[in-house]
Amino acid sequence: MQTVNAPEHVVGPRVALVLPGGGARGAYEAGALSVLLPLLEQRGEEPAIFCGTSVGAINAALLASLAHEPASVAVQALIDRWESLERGQVMRRVLGPASVRSLAKGALGLLGLPAGGPTGLLDPSPLKASLEDWIDFGRIHKNVAAGYVQAVCTVATSLERGGAVAFTDAGRPPPPERPGDDLVFETVRLGVDHVRASAAIPFVFPPVLVREPKRLAGYYIDGGTRLNSPLKPALALGASRVVVIGFAPFGPAPARPNGVSRRPSLADVASNVLDGLLLTRWERTCTASPPSTRISSRAAWRARRAPIAPGAGHSPTGGSPTRSSRPRTAPRSPRSPSAWRAGS
Repeated sequence: MQTVNAPEHVVGPRVALVLPGGGARGAYEAGALSVLLPLLEQRGEEPAIFCGTSVGAINAALLASLAHEPASVAVQALIDRWESLERGQVMRRVLGPASVRSLAKGALGLLGLPAGGPTGLLDPSPLKASLEDWIDFGRIHKNVAAGYVQAVCTVATSLERGGAVAFTDAGRPPPPERPGDDLVFETVRLGVDHVRASAAIPFVFPPVLVREPKRLAGYYIDGGTRLNSPLKPALALGASRVVVIGFAPFGPAPARPNGVSRRPSLADVASNVLDGLLLTRWERTCTASPPSTRISSRAAWRARRAPIAPGAGHSPTGGSPTRSSRPRTAPRSPRSPSAWRAGS
């Protein structure tokens, strides 16, 4: 990818935003970010690396397309997308001719019988047009070239390889592949199919065919089946600090009534399976991560109670004070590729 020489910018920590998958919990991500991003902007720690899986990939791509804007503009756009979201923008109605065909194909596929191609229980065909309307993919490429974004990646699971692939739009070469590595980085001009592939929940939505790049062309499903919280890509892409939005509760689970209240439905079983797929990997990753990477949405609650004044910013990991600035009312000043290298 060709980059342009943008004006030099003050070199600060390279902050990555890691957004895991979790279905409708993407709205929770938006709420937490509406507090965190303006605070990071005050500290001069605006994220420039965006990594997401599943619904987190959608949010990450949207924020990368708005990285040239002040945090207030970016978070308002994110909140507006979620507040205006309707089911028909994501999937076709459950009861209808198309849905009946999808259910029939899904049943045949589960039985190992020819079903006319990969399918799922629901038809998410409206999602492609919705994503193209919500996310300005051309602006993502401009922001990478101008230095507002160092890298943006969406993680999907390749059905051919059986491993995770990080589709990466970046201003620098991706990390080299290592033999036996379960994560492959692939440089792309990020597009709607890379985001859709990351959010193709297995069995619920059909796999997505990704044609570019040709080296890894094939069918993909939700990246949460392999790497739901893409911490590894964020660190490999050069992040010195990482902000992760976590979904697992910090306190004990609420008490449940004793005894059997009712017979579980198919929806109950499905929701527990999805929680296991999408959240358990996050909990394992968080436990195995060093303390310096355990920055989560708990900071949003603390921020509401004790806002940080401009000029008083400190490293969220307990390190030395970081640069700070007043909240922006104008578009951001980009960082040049040389500035990124100087901050390495």
